[in-house]
Amino acid sequence: MATAEQRVAIVTDLPSRELHTRFPDLLVTDPFINTPEGLSRHDSTLTSQLVVDELLSGIQLSTAAPGVGEIATLYEQALLNAGITDVLHVSVGTKLSTGYGNAIYIAQQEFFERAHHFDSETVFDGTGIMAGHALELARKGLGVEEILFELKAMQQRIVVFAYLDSPEFAGRGGRVEKEIITKFLARAGGKGIVEMDNNIGRSRGIAMTRKNGLARLVEAVEDVRGGRLIERVVLTSTPIGTNTGEKERRVNLSQEIDEIYDNLSGKDSNTQRENVTITPTLSVHLGPQAQGVVVLFERQK
Repeated sequence: MATAEQRVAIVTDLPSRELHTRFPDLLVTDPFINTPEGLSRHDSTLTSQLVVDELLSGIQLSTAAPGVGEIATLYEQALLNAGITDVLHVSVGTKLSTGYGNAIYIAQQEFFERAHHFDSETVFDGTGIMAGHALELARKGLGVEEILFELKAMQQRIVVFAYLDSPEFAGRGGRVEKEIITKFLARAGGKGIVEMDNNIGRSRGIAMTRKNGLARLVEAVEDVRGGRLIERVVLTSTPIGTNTGEKERRVNLSQEIDEIYDNLSGKDSNTQRENVTITPTLSVHLGPQAQGVVVLFERQK
């Protein structure tokens, strides 16, 4: 909830529904999901389960980022609120969508230095955690420069990894480098681990079974931990149902999430855990039965 001291409104992209519920004051852009027949639907009008069901039934879905007009309208909406002097857009990694980065830049020009941009250089609730933190700081009355300073420091403590059970979906979506996907697909049935930080998708290994792939996901986090303690873990998954809604499969995937968390090193009694669902748009790119881990390491003392 906005406070009397708040002068900066926060805009972001693709936070989980769970995080947006916790931070309802976040203004969220609304990308499109398109079908081969030309049907274009906003992310906000869909459920992730519906998108996964469509993917499993063979429908070729694509996505499109909001354009300049949609972004500018959101900024204008933010600046109309009483007491708000500036808007700060905490975006997903723009090199994952160069056109979107350009659209943000053009939209900013309409507001005479009242609209500002921070590139999170990542996705999932890696971006969302930063946007939520920015909102907390804004509620305390901090200005844009102060919030940006804190976000830059926080950015160094966040890592995001994805387990792709069906890498071909990421290949179609174009958000992960083609040579990485080609490498995954060159081995029949290959599963892929991708690090989604620093504005690039970086391969973190290939596995031939789901069990080994999820173990590699845990190892990838350990590879970058460097002895740091984990402050917060967000386990982010595509919906765990299927076309037939098999209960047994849902239970198994829920157990997987618990096992991923249990096997992570660097936790202590203060580590916070959240389970969230990947948004419909990201589900298009990651495919069914994907898992992600967003880790926020503790601030170094």
